[in-house]
Amino acid sequence: MLFFSSPPRLGILLLTLLLVSGALSSVGAFEATFFDLPEGEAILIKSQGRWILIDAGPAIACDRLLRGLKDRGVRELDYLIVTHPHPDHYSGIFCLTGFLYPRRLADNGQKIPPFPQDDFLRWYATWRQKHPRYRFLSAGETLKIGEIVIQVLWPPSLSGNYNADSLVLMVKEKKGRLLLTGDIPASVEKTLVEDYGSGLRAQVLKVSHHGAADASSEVFLKYVSPQVAVVCAGRNHPRGYPAKRVLERLKRLVPQVLVTGDQGTLSVVISPSGEVQWRSYNE
Repeated sequence: MLFFSSPPRLGILLLTLLLVSGALSSVGAFEATFFDLPEGEAILIKSQGRWILIDAGPAIACDRLLRGLKDRGVRELDYLIVTHPHPDHYSGIFCLTGFLYPRRLADNGQKIPPFPQDDFLRWYATWRQKHPRYRFLSAGETLKIGEIVIQVLWPPSLSGNYNADSLVLMVKEKKGRLLLTGDIPASVEKTLVEDYGSGLRAQVLKVSHHGAADASSEVFLKYVSPQVAVVCAGRNHPRGYPAKRVLERLKRLVPQVLVTGDQGTLSVVISPSGEVQWRSYNE
């Protein structure tokens, strides 16, 4: 509670100035929330009242995802982007009903056979087919969602390998940069370095494949040169993510390394000038 010893008008003026200055400090900044899930990943991006969800985690974490979205005041999902059709990245979509049903849906257009062995995959194919505003994305395309610009860096075409075909997205607002890498392996990182070079530079990097040993090469990390690297891997991950040697490499090359399984759900704010602040929530 605020108390003013000055006359009422002056008190109101001071309070107004406090509120205005607080609002101005967030203009042009965008926020990325990395949910702490037992497996998989879901990343919520907020900018100027717009909400974009990148992946939706696994179906087994539905309750945690829904609670996280509602706790952050999400009233409507403007966009859902699925990086690739592995269940730890997409199967949570079946929880997104009612006001959380995304207005727009995009993925990499991965071809799914009519009767795959995985029933979740068949259900996902049906779900995206019925979505009224679905589209697929490929390298070279750009999305503009409010003040956010999302540049699609990968893939230029599909190989059939779900991890290697993951969407790689550069999320930008003014000078702020967030690089999202899905589950790409080191071979794709190498191609991205050859194709984009210093264009990969970002203040925040979402580490590929939950910190698995098949990605996060030294060359790639040096080109991205992030201030903060976030690993989406739950505590005691059943596949052992993140790999010890990858974590050691990250800590050697990146000033701040955050793992959701250790810190909990993470919120990272990137300012218009590229400054980064973060906090964790033990949910």
